Amino acid sequence: MTHSSLRTTLDSQHAFTVVRDVTVYAAIGRRPAQVYVDADMKAAPSGTAAQRLWDVVFEETTAKASDQIQSRPGGFFLVDREGQGRLVQLARPTPRTLDTAFSQARLALEADLDRLDELEATGVVIVAPSRRLRQPVAPAAKTLFPEDHPLVRPGRTPAETEQSAPTERVVFTLRSYADGDESLHFVCVDFAAPPSDAQISHALTAAKGAVLRGIARDEADLGHATALCDVWHLATLRGPDAFAVTNAAPTTNGLRVESHALAPYQATDAWEDAAVAAGVAYGE
Repeated sequence: MTHSSLRTTLDSQHAFTVVRDVTVYAAIGRRPAQVYVDADMKAAPSGTAAQRLWDVVFEETTAKASDQIQSRPGGFFLVDREGQGRLVQLARPTPRTLDTAFSQARLALEADLDRLDELEATGVVIVAPSRRLRQPVAPAAKTLFPEDHPLVRPGRTPAETEQSAPTERVVFTLRSYADGDESLHFVCVDFAAPPSDAQISHALTAAKGAVLRGIARDEADLGHATALCDVWHLATLRGPDAFAVTNAAPTTNGLRVESHALAPYQATDAWEDAAVAAGVAYGE
């Protein structure tokens, strides 16, 4: 059976119960890709940090018998018997290249659908009623890895998994001004290892982009927001101060952004008072 309906959309949900253990690839973060976007919006082999694209980083994991592979908006998810889910690819991931700079997601989906056909044809999975997710799937790509990190990390033992929490959290404090409105933003980034200055700089660029995307009503409005919105970097928080920022909603690029509108009387030199009111102590 070929999944022709899945090949045109993932808006509808489909579920497949795993009959025999099989290797899949769980998204765990992202790394800078070896591809940039030039001023003409074409793929290029070099450029600035702001022009650089990303690779999603994966870890080998096992879909065990009785787990489910579910197709949902956004891709495929591995759902265990307790209803815990995580984003996965079924086919072995490949890095973004100049030829696949803007088609990587589509090609990955095509490879996953081919792999799903193979798994069903060989009896590894069977069509089944969809299992309910007990809680929202956690954001997959919030951890930043260095550019030389392997695209696919070998699977880990339970002890290694428990020790895999991010070793350093960085929060950028930004202020934006757009169409007469000023806001204070905390952008949280988790690093898998102590970040270099270059990684901090790259993450700050991504943080400003996340703020602009939050201001834009949609992708079509992003250019307008970029042209008319000013974003200032006020402070960088690390250590305990960084971990004081909580309950920040994830954005599509894996960064977590928490925003606070500033009243007119706060919109000059009182941004620090607004930060304190939001529960965050500041320091460079």
